[in-house]
Amino acid sequence: MAGLIWITGGAGCGKTTLASELKSRLPDALVLDGEHWRAALGELGSGYAADDRLRIGCALARLALLLTEQNATVIVATISRHAHIGTLLARRAFVVRVTADAVVVRARRPTLDSELLAAMNADPWPFPVDLTLRSDELSPSQLAERVLSAWR
Repeated sequence: MAGLIWITGGAGCGKTTLASELKSRLPDALVLDGEHWRAALGELGSGYAADDRLRIGCALARLALLLTEQNATVIVATISRHAHIGTLLARRAFVVRVTADAVVVRARRPTLDSELLAAMNADPWPFPVDLTLRSDELSPSQLAERVLSAWR
């Protein structure tokens, strides 16, 4: 089944873990991870200012949508916290927000700055999501089951 599953949430919330679990159930799917996307872009993917994050996130969304137009199933795992990205994805992607308690995230990402952590996980999320899941309450397998049940 072609389509786009866009997994978003703050750092350390389990986006990449969920994407990997979904890939194991959808072996033909393509996985695009935000950190790998930045690395692949090289100098074009550098910068963490708000306009850099928006430019990089929009490019990732456009690539993912282009691939789905070619009948690919695409799973994206990225923070991409900007309303314009939500506009690009509207009605064209199944958006999943992954959250976790700050204590759990801190244990997963101990070097993450506290203010940055709070900002990345703040509510409300800047664009609509189809499903919100807590990775500190469900196993990766359970998370994937919930996504696939809701997406299909």
